[in-house]
Amino acid sequence: MRHEGMDRRASRRFSLRLPISAWTLGAQRTFIAGETINIGSRGILFAMRQPVPVNAKLEVHVEWPVRSGKGEAMELSGIALVVRATRHQAGAQLWQCSLRPKNKVKAAFPTAG
Repeated sequence: MRHEGMDRRASRRFSLRLPISAWTLGAQRTFIAGETINIGSRGILFAMRQPVPVNAKLEVHVEWPVRSGKGEAMELSGIALVVRATRHQAGAQLWQCSLRPKNKVKAAFPTAG
């Protein structure tokens, strides 16, 4: 039985406003920048300037607010599948994500600088 207002998520979400950058995976690679709204162990909700289509696969990089024990900047990176989207927000399921030092993360599609 489904109750009104019941959250269907399998894991807890945490409200975190953090910078996020992403690249769409596939033939047409597009850079996306924005800010997270909330993050859980299996998903992420983020705001962005341009729309992202449902079912888009993304390589995501989130600037983490805590440094490593060695003082290194950390980043959550991984692959995500967009499961819902509006004009300025997207919800994505996280796959293959890890938290590691930012300088050790290599984007598959770096931005032109």
